[in-house]
Amino acid sequence: MITNYEQVLLQYHLKNEQWYQLEIPINVGAIDDILVNDSLVIAIDNIVFPKYLFFYHKNITHQLELSHFTKLKYNGPYEHISQGRITDKYIGLLSKTERYYRTDNFITIYNNLDLTNSFALSFEVFHPNDFTIIDFLLIKDKIVIADGEKGVGIFEIEDSYFKKNENKINENHREDISKIQYTKYQNYDIIKLTLIPFTDKVVLTLLNKNGTIKHEIIEI
Repeated sequence: MITNYEQVLLQYHLKNEQWYQLEIPINVGAIDDILVNDSLVIAIDNIVFPKYLFFYHKNITHQLELSHFTKLKYNGPYEHISQGRITDKYIGLLSKTERYYRTDNFITIYNNLDLTNSFALSFEVFHPNDFTIIDFLLIKDKIVIADGEKGVGIFEIEDSYFKKNENKINENHREDISKIQYTKYQNYDIIKLTLIPFTDKVVLTLLNKNGTIKHEIIEI
């Protein structure tokens, strides 16, 4: 029986057709998602507490070089990160926490790469195995949310939301989810959001009870 394992992060270089093993400076539970901006590749550590983001520089060499890593704030016990998003202004993470009597989904937004300023939206889930929040996007100063029950929601980000949790400095400050404006699509569940590049338009992937999929484009 295998009782110990090592997390490995690999890079494949298309031009020279070679694999590289990237440096992971500490023991991590799992790399769950990869984010890319102009100069950095960011790996999201998952499952183990504390969690980290690992920053790798893109440069003229073939292999990405580790720049630094930063510890993430948390939203609750047994937090599992399922998805990340990045823009030129924000980093967003979708996660789920579990405890004896409830399960919650969270969308956490950071307004800089050093991860010092943040806020989180908290959504209660009624069944422990479900994600109420199916998907999300960041477009300018808005969060576009695919909610499995309520449809498509829009939350407008304001600078005043980025503040420290004075009671628990390692936890994210919570914002009021009643500010989210939803649009419900009758007889259809939303299963995916896709941003059309270089626009403010989003493709909604919708599924009805008969298994029929349709797509609809909205402008944010």
